Amino acid sequence: NIDQNKARQRLLDAVAAVLSVTGVETNKLILKVRQKQKGSNQYEKLADKGEYFYVNEYGAKLWVNLTDYLDTGLFLDHRLTRKMLGEMAQGKDFLNLFAYTGSATVQAALGGAKSTTTVDMSNTYLNWAEQNLILNDIEGK
Repeated sequence: NIDQNKARQRLLDAVAAVLSVTGVETNKLILKVRQKQKGSNQYEKLADKGEYFYVNEYGAKLWVNLTDYLDTGLFLDHRLTRKMLGEMAQGKDFLNLFAYTGSATVQAALGGAKSTTTVDMSNTYLNWAEQNLILNDIEGK
């Protein structure tokens, strides 16, 4: 266990370094800190700004939200996996379980999947997935 004061100072030092190196203004920085949480607390809304914008990823347009939730709607460490899914999906039926915002479904559909099915227990994230599909002119059945 790291002392909380020491951890906080390390975080402040890291933020100062990022601001210094990038030249980003302090009021433009969005900082989120993960903490151990259980159950539905990990999915609680942090804010209600409703500010979405889209990013391009290998030809897919995907909505992200940097402020309202702990996660942004797009896990960057899955980027290459989504790319591979798009490359391998041609003519296949694609099932996306625990789909989150449906970014893998979008890549599969754009890659020529014969059909896609997107499943998540959260209506919030299923609606987000639907908006990602609409953004890419992908029609559902």
